[in-house]
Amino acid sequence: MDETRIRLTEAMIRDTVNYPFISDVIRQLEIGRSAFYRYFPPERIHELREG
Repeated sequence: MDETRIRLTEAMIRDTVNYPFISDVIRQLEIGRSAFYRYFPPERIHELREG
């Protein structure tokens, strides 16, 4: 994932209205679950969701 795609993914993770579940983000990105979690471990997701 390049820097632009990482920023887009971070915005999607923060957007809990349109992407209430992480699986929604993964589906939209059309990447594998393991690839997603390589870039966004659970701690990072928690930081982004909590704001």
